[in-house]
Amino acid sequence: MFPVSQANTITEQAYRKAVLHSNRMRKERTTQKLDYFHDEQGPYIMEQLRRIYTKSADKVQPVSVNIVKKIINLKSTVYLQDATRFIQGTDQDKQIYAEIETTANLPVTMKLANKYTSLLGNVLLRPVWRGSRMELDVLTGNVLDVVTGDSPQDIRAVIVEHFSQNGRADEITYSAVSYTHLTLPTNREV
Repeated sequence: MFPVSQANTITEQAYRKAVLHSNRMRKERTTQKLDYFHDEQGPYIMEQLRRIYTKSADKVQPVSVNIVKKIINLKSTVYLQDATRFIQGTDQDKQIYAEIETTANLPVTMKLANKYTSLLGNVLLRPVWRGSRMELDVLTGNVLDVVTGDSPQDIRAVIVEHFSQNGRADEITYSAVSYTHLTLPTNREV
């Protein structure tokens, strides 16, 4: 009888651990960028002060001017004016789209998506039916995991992390959408 090699198991465990660590770091960076954008940078500034002024950090009163939102707003010029969209089809198709545009608050949502894309590099837009109306969610990388095939463009599933209202880690839930033939465009195709 030949001894069973543990190399494959050890390699797979190391790979899973590296992927989890990479995802956690990506989510933390995304959360930090969003915090800076929404003027919630205080904890990060205090962390830096404690790192630099180890003994007297609490005596330093931080003063900051947040220019992140100003820069992102200047970069995000796609939706300076609401987009004009033309729907080809029947009058009923046009009426359905008009209803979706209203209930999903499309102009505001697309402006936010444009700003978050400038800030983070990418977002996921998720159309969803809530009640009897369509809404459009702008999901950022701090709540998303993507399962890919042989290449990063070969998306197999998107997993959305849902945090509980009270912030308890043991009440986090997940939902997933699987895709069979969804691919992302490369930079040359955008």
